[in-house]
Amino acid sequence: MHVIGTTGHVDHGKSAFLRCLTGMEPDRLPAEKKTGMTIDLNFVWFDAKNGERIGIVDVPGHKKFVKNMISGVMNVEAFLFIVAADDGWMPQSEEHLEVLAAMGIRDGMILVTKSDLVDAERLKEVEAEAKNRVSQRLGHPFDAYPFSAVNPANIDTIRTAIENLVAALPAVSGDAGRLWVDRVFTPRGKGVVVTGTLREGSLSVGDEVVLYPQNIPAVVRGLQSYKQALEKAEPVSRVAVQLGKVEAGTLFRGSLIQKGKRPVLSQHFDAHIRFFTPMKMKNLELPVHMGTARTSSLVIPLEVGPLGAWVRIKPREPMAVRSGDRFLLRTPGEEKNCGGGVVVDPRAEHRHHEQAAHALKAWDDSALGYIRFQSTLHAALAIDTLWEESVFGKVELRSALDKGGFVEVDSGVFAQETQWDCLVNQFLQDMEALHKKGKDSILASEVSLELNDADRSLLVEYLLRSGKVQRVAQGLRLAAHRRQLDPWEAKIWTLLEQLFDQEGRPVRAEDFGDDAKKMRLFLQRLVKEGKLVNLAEDHFFGTRQYETLKAKVTGYLGSHPTATTSVLRTLLNTSRKYAVLFLERMDADRVTYLKDGVRKLLK
Repeated sequence: MHVIGTTGHVDHGKSAFLRCLTGMEPDRLPAEKKTGMTIDLNFVWFDAKNGERIGIVDVPGHKKFVKNMISGVMNVEAFLFIVAADDGWMPQSEEHLEVLAAMGIRDGMILVTKSDLVDAERLKEVEAEAKNRVSQRLGHPFDAYPFSAVNPANIDTIRTAIENLVAALPAVSGDAGRLWVDRVFTPRGKGVVVTGTLREGSLSVGDEVVLYPQNIPAVVRGLQSYKQALEKAEPVSRVAVQLGKVEAGTLFRGSLIQKGKRPVLSQHFDAHIRFFTPMKMKNLELPVHMGTARTSSLVIPLEVGPLGAWVRIKPREPMAVRSGDRFLLRTPGEEKNCGGGVVVDPRAEHRHHEQAAHALKAWDDSALGYIRFQSTLHAALAIDTLWEESVFGKVELRSALDKGGFVEVDSGVFAQETQWDCLVNQFLQDMEALHKKGKDSILASEVSLELNDADRSLLVEYLLRSGKVQRVAQGLRLAAHRRQLDPWEAKIWTLLEQLFDQEGRPVRAEDFGDDAKKMRLFLQRLVKEGKLVNLAEDHFFGTRQYETLKAKVTGYLGSHPTATTSVLRTLLNTSRKYAVLFLERMDADRVTYLKDGVRKLLK
């Protein structure tokens, strides 16, 4: 299924053409039928020879209703650009063409209507001008067909051309259902019913969805497309959605129904805009049209060129946006279009304007361009987040990651290989420098890399898995690092190893008399290095020997449901005092727990 739309100046015969094409009456409002002028969005359809249903959005052409026209065109796949032979190219013709360019809608055809009112030379002149203007703006040639509603002799030829146009459109699937609301109803006994164009993904009865900008959950209770009830709606099609768990008055034209993805509800997003005509950029309050939504927004230029600008947009009401979403900017009084834009960064609120302007230059309007831009902000990128916050599918993103030289550094997390290798090497070099300064246990935060906490943690876990870094009691240590003990330290360490191995008892600094102060510092350092564990009452014991005792206790409790302290003291072959110290440490390590005078394994 596909949905296309009409565009063109008022009274150029859009609705008359659709009556001939489909046999349906597009005008539905009494005022439209009385005046013969389309006011709001209307919808008709016809079935192609291959059985495919083609929906058509009929939009108003009068400048008073241009906001309705924008809402209708935003979600179509292709256009029928209609120019009357008697009037020729008119102001709203140009305005509608600008909207198509802004939305990236570049597939369509031209119809020169009212051909019965002019001679052949005039018809040829209007056709040539229309083809030239549309081709220049959209970047490739277009076919044009004459048409007369009075004598529609070539309607079958035009219908075939439309079918061929639609057959050549790219397939649309999408990983998540997305529908911008253009009409809202509250029929008796049905709750809230909305209509819109399902532009990507699917919706099924029973689906849980989220409504934006309200950011509230809802459930799909029923579906209808082209007056037929459905269990599942596929793109691209006109759909009526009956929603549950929604109060009347909650939704309006401009609301968004989203399944699967969670777009960013943004009040600050960075974007690239292209001007339709050269203009001086300064901080301006402009209407932003996206989907069927319209929001007054502060547009702040970050860097301006002759044909376009990088801007930060601050909508007065939060907007659900993704990187790659297209929008239209209009002048403050909605007199004319300013330019078309593409969202680049939906999460721009934490970045300074100068930093943002520099990073934005890495972007282009492709999956790889989006990924390259994101890699200027983050050392590593989760593919689920890339998918959630952009218009691109996971298959497209994965292909772009491979093409861009990104490697998987954690499950579903990717980094640009060269950049990641530089981070790894710098981290290891900084650790080595700190070791040389006498630090044997290093906190990740002490390594001087400009990384956010999430990226730093990811890098540390990667290095731990690689075996290049080891975790010690209170920090990190290079696996190859070996601290040299001075003669006194070496002598004490040998003595401690003997005490732990032969007598199985912990020590205190006070056990060493006049050297107690020096001994306490040494023992604490050995804890940081992971060689000792700290027991209660300032007792210390060897890590290796403690792990041996822990294995004995877990082995015993693995085959015995409980054990008393007395039983475990005998198992450990030590005094009750020391057994209690060991067992309390195991409780603190969440290996065992004490209840009703007996110990059990903590599962």
